Amino acid sequence: MCSRRWSSLLAFSSMVSVVLTSFLVTAGSLAFFTDRSEPAALSLHAVLLFASYPIDIFGGPLELLLYTMVPAAFVAAVPARLIDHPSPPEAVLLVVATVAFASLAWGTFTLGLRRYASGSAWSRD
Repeated sequence: MCSRRWSSLLAFSSMVSVVLTSFLVTAGSLAFFTDRSEPAALSLHAVLLFASYPIDIFGGPLELLLYTMVPAAFVAAVPARLIDHPSPPEAVLLVVATVAFASLAWGTFTLGLRRYASGSAWSRD
């Protein structure tokens, strides 16, 4: 049983790393569209701040925010709950969130990079 917990911890930690990195890449990629880089720094602080509180104290719209716009729930609460009380539906939710955030980061960065590259193209008159 102990090895199963360690393998779960490793798997969930890997997924959390992908979610957090993807969120930060998405926030940083917004600089391509807004010409401001402050959202990237603020997004890291928001995740760290909200992840330090138990998810159960938030309710309604704020809890929805913590699962979608600022993935603090996927960074702290969901993996911790899965280690203590394994739940297949919640594990699937974490996998889906990992794929969704990674896809969003890849898409946002790719579009932003295209916009940046096209804006710096040389033209001859």
